[in-house]
Amino acid sequence: MNCRFRIVGRLDAASRVQAGTVTISRTAGTFAVRPRRRRREYLLPLSTVAEMVCQRILRAEVAEQRAIKKARTTAR
Repeated sequence: MNCRFRIVGRLDAASRVQAGTVTISRTAGTFAVRPRRRRREYLLPLSTVAEMVCQRILRAEVAEQRAIKKARTTAR
């Protein structure tokens, strides 16, 4: 069973925003991204995608905590 979503973002051309399709295959356990009008498809296991999401969220939380700590020290 595949789930397909249309997305817009910086995909294979890093300097511009473009449309694409994300396909999640639950049976194969894969996450695929295909930029619009391209033949290339970028494929990753779902476990790798989940790790990347968690790492990005943790980095954002750490940066937020550092900003709060810095604001406290400068306010004193």
